[in-house]
Amino acid sequence: MNGQLKSNRYIHKVHDKNTQSYVYANLMHNEIFDVPTEFDPFFTQALETPNHPNVEDNPLAIVAKNILIRKRFLLPVDYDELESLKATYNHNKHNSTYANYAIVLTHSCNLRCVYCNQMHAGSKWQDNEIQTIKRLLERAVASLRFLDLTWWGGEPLLKISLIQHLSSYAIQLCDHYGVNYGANISTNGVLLSPDNCRTLKQCKVNRIQITIDGPQEIHDKQRLATNGSGTYKQVLTGIENLVNSYNVIKKFVMIRMNLSVDTPTSLAAWQPLLDDLSSYKEFIKLAFTPVVSTFRFSQSNVVDSNEFIARFSDAIATAKEMGFYLAESGGLLREPGKLYCTAVTSRNYFILPGLRLTKCTHRFNDPAEDCGRLNHDGSMSVYERANEWNSFSPFECTACRECTVLPACMGGCQAIDFDDPSGLRCHIKHAIHHMILQSPDRKKIAGQN
Repeated sequence: MNGQLKSNRYIHKVHDKNTQSYVYANLMHNEIFDVPTEFDPFFTQALETPNHPNVEDNPLAIVAKNILIRKRFLLPVDYDELESLKATYNHNKHNSTYANYAIVLTHSCNLRCVYCNQMHAGSKWQDNEIQTIKRLLERAVASLRFLDLTWWGGEPLLKISLIQHLSSYAIQLCDHYGVNYGANISTNGVLLSPDNCRTLKQCKVNRIQITIDGPQEIHDKQRLATNGSGTYKQVLTGIENLVNSYNVIKKFVMIRMNLSVDTPTSLAAWQPLLDDLSSYKEFIKLAFTPVVSTFRFSQSNVVDSNEFIARFSDAIATAKEMGFYLAESGGLLREPGKLYCTAVTSRNYFILPGLRLTKCTHRFNDPAEDCGRLNHDGSMSVYERANEWNSFSPFECTACRECTVLPACMGGCQAIDFDDPSGLRCHIKHAIHHMILQSPDRKKIAGQN
C-alpha cells in the first residue's frame, strides 16, 4: 500500500434545511454525522481530492480529513469495499449456528383486513405433526448456538396453548444443549389480554410486531373484526397490557403501520395516534410501511415507493420530534451486510399445517410455491424452489453491485420483482436520503462522538 486514499463508494451526503447542516452517511460502516455549513467545504474537498497536498496547509482541512479517515469515509486505495461487504453478507447468510423456524399456528383469524393476502382456510395441525416439529427441534439444537422461533398465523394468539406447549419444549431443549433461545410473534394485537401477555413473557417471546394502520379513521376501515367493527381501541389496550407485563424490556414492540393511498397525510389526522402511543415510547419502535397489493387489494391502492416518504413526511418528522424510535423507512439504517430477509438462508422456513415448508407469507396460498416438506422424523425434504431462495446473492445482480445503497439493502425482498410497478424491491434506495435525515444515530458535531 502506498498511503494513497480514496472515497468510500457508499457515502451519501444530504442537506438538512432545518439545521442548515450537511449530513454525511457512510452506509458501509454505519457512520453518520452532521457538518455545519461553514465547515462543509473542507469535508467536500477531502473527499473529492483526498491525496491533494494543499489539504495539509489548513488546520481545518486536516481535522476534516482525519475525521473522514477515522470514520472510514476515506479508505486505502487498494481496499475493495464490495469484496468486504460480500464477505460479511456470506458470513451472515451461511451462519450454520443460527436457525429460525416460523410456525404457522393457524390459518384462522379474528380480523378481516381489506388487504390481507391469506385465505383464512386450510389444514389444521394434527397431533402427530406437532410431534414432528419437536423432532425437527431436537435435530436442530444439537448443532446450533441460537434458535429463534416465530409464531405466525392467521392470528397466532388464537392458538396460545400451542405456543405454550411448543415453547416449553423448545426452551427445555435449548437449556439442555446450552443454546440461546429467542422468539417473536406477529399479531394484530386484539387478543393481547393480560393473561395472554403474561403467557408470552413466560414463553420468552421477546419481540412482538403489532399492526396499527395509521390514524384511527383509516385503521378502523382497513383492519376490521369479523363482525365489521373497527379494532383501533382494542389494539391500544393490547399494547398497554404488553407494557404492563414486559415493563423491564425496552423497545420490544414494533408498531407496523401499513399505509395506502387512502391513509390521511395531514399532521392533524396523525397527531391523535402519536399522542395515543406517546406514553409507550420507551417500549416501541414505529415502522412506516407501504402496503403491498394482494388478490384483495389492487395496485391502485398502493403508494409508489418513490412518493411514500414525501407523502407521509410530516407524520414521520413529528414522530421523531416527539421522541419515537423510527425503524426502517422511518430512519433506522440497517446493519451493513445484514440480510434483508433470512428467507435466503437454508435454516429459515415457514412451517405450515400439513408439514408444508415455504419461504414467504405471500406464498402460503399456493402449494405450487412450496419449498419442501417436513418429514415425520424431523428431517426436511427440500424442493428445487427452495434453492432459488437459498442461492440468492445481490452480488450476482449487476444493479445491486453498482448500487450505492447496497450495504443498507442487500438486494431487498426476494418475493418482489425488481421491475414491480410499486418500486418496493428498491424502496430503501428511494428513501435513503430521508432515512439519513431521520436517523436516530446522527451525531450533531463532527468529530466529537
